[in-house]
Amino acid sequence: MSTEEIISLDNQTSIPALFRFRAQTLKNKVSMREKHFGIWRTFSWNQYYSNSARIGKAMIALGLKSGQTVSILADPCKEWLFFDLAAQCIGCVSCGIYTTDSAPQILHICKDSDTTLLMVENEEQLDKYLAVEEQLPNIHTVVVLDSTGLADLDHPKVVMLEQFYRLGDEDTEDLESEWNRRIDSSEPNDTAILVYTSGTTGAPKGAMISNRNLIFIAQAFHEFYPITAEDESVVYLPLCHITERLLSVFLPLARCSTVNFIEGQDTAFENITEVSPTYFLGVPRIWEKMYSSITLRMKDATWFGRKALQIAISAGSRAADFEDKGLPVPAHVRLMHRAADLLVLNNIKVLLGLDRVRIGLTGAAPISPDLIEWFRALGVPLYEAFGQTENVAFACGNYRGQVRLGTVGKPPPGVELKTAEDGELMIRGPLVFKGYYKQALKTAETIVDGWLYTGDIAEIDADGFVKIVDRKKDIIITSGGKNISPSEIENQLKFSPYVTDAVVIGDRRKYLTCLVMIDNETVSQFAQENNVPFSDFKSLCATAEVQSLVKSEIERINLSLAQAETLKKFRLIDKQLTVEDDELTASMKLKRNIVNEKYAGLIDQMYS
Repeated sequence: MSTEEIISLDNQTSIPALFRFRAQTLKNKVSMREKHFGIWRTFSWNQYYSNSARIGKAMIALGLKSGQTVSILADPCKEWLFFDLAAQCIGCVSCGIYTTDSAPQILHICKDSDTTLLMVENEEQLDKYLAVEEQLPNIHTVVVLDSTGLADLDHPKVVMLEQFYRLGDEDTEDLESEWNRRIDSSEPNDTAILVYTSGTTGAPKGAMISNRNLIFIAQAFHEFYPITAEDESVVYLPLCHITERLLSVFLPLARCSTVNFIEGQDTAFENITEVSPTYFLGVPRIWEKMYSSITLRMKDATWFGRKALQIAISAGSRAADFEDKGLPVPAHVRLMHRAADLLVLNNIKVLLGLDRVRIGLTGAAPISPDLIEWFRALGVPLYEAFGQTENVAFACGNYRGQVRLGTVGKPPPGVELKTAEDGELMIRGPLVFKGYYKQALKTAETIVDGWLYTGDIAEIDADGFVKIVDRKKDIIITSGGKNISPSEIENQLKFSPYVTDAVVIGDRRKYLTCLVMIDNETVSQFAQENNVPFSDFKSLCATAEVQSLVKSEIERINLSLAQAETLKKFRLIDKQLTVEDDELTASMKLKRNIVNEKYAGLIDQMYS
């Protein structure tokens, strides 16, 4: 299939044109569901489009011009999508901001992106803007979704959502004409969205993603993971994240599927179970948490229950081995697997809300191959894929019949991959972003002759499967000159139900050490079962029994490592890492440099 055929999607060459086309053809089909006060409410494609149009017309009425930036500071909700698509339809650039960002971080993004209109979720987010308002003269309008606590607010720039909607209902004929004119004038190379990098190294940069990028990637994704109008997904990650944006905004536009918004992060797992999605993306931390929850439950199960799960997983693993290679499953293996699924495995999947999943995906950070193997044995078709903001979240992936554990799969048609002399992965194709906003020099360093330098060290085998070794900047070179990938060791350790996070240390040092954060739930149960007294997380980490437990997990992993890779010492981080403390990104990826700085004292102890 040619690149031109892949880019073509119902002959629509821009997201605005595709959005209008979907509304005209799908009409009353359900586009999204949102749980509000315990009740799931549905919204049709007509409602999706009409609400976006009212918002877009209000933006036009306020004088927003094509190319200006509209920023969204809210947790996932239907209005997030309304504002997102409205901005794109009138030729503006849509930019998401994480609700966990502080006022200075919001200042940086709004100033760097030249934001002119800002949508905020509630009083908490509005307060962050007001704290830096004087430094953001370009913002002329702030729209607030939830007016709770703001009844007495009188601010010339702040308008509540209902008031804003009414702006779009005035001068109907002229605004409608201008709305459609702007959709008609949208071009493939127009910047549709601005996505800021997580800022794990330096200040976040705004990646410019075009209509062409988005249309191409939606079709390329479908080549590997066919999604239909009957499929459903759950929106639980921040929509600022490029992967959630792809899965919850652009893929549903391309494939006509339905998205479901959770009530909040505290009810995420409960809502996932209620919806039972048919395709589901989980960052590694989510899959690790699900695995740990089952491990925890099995500790309380009878000997017969534990044995039954062990036998069932073994049967599922044998069937998955054949499917991974694209081979027919022998009759006796298929029969054993069906029995195991009926008696044991399906109950586990229902418990996790994964019983209907046809396509399970993991990405955004490295994951243990053993964890993928466990879920595939469970009967959840979990595939590891790879992508970055700069290539619209999807550059290669494993897919049905083409699975090689330990790799991130193959590139889709129309995408070229190769490695530089130092092993850095390079990507070329219509998925490569336009560049960083207002950073020509950084763009020129990242895209050379059409090739995107990813910053990841990789290996590509003879069959085209890609193995990501590690981030180039994270590779450890010991004092003895040995190159070591810390993520491979960390992933083995995180497969333990007792470990949530791990950071391997050792660059330019004589030996490797590790900072470990224990899993509060599983280790607390371990302590209770073994009569270990503790009062809080810090005291739990300090107990000799927990120290010994983690030591035994490290010793187990060391048995499978080369001598230079073994961990000689470790220290427990006695507080839980959080996004709010800037130790994790919003997609729950650990910020290695921040952790190294914060816990330098613990690291020095291991080398003193």
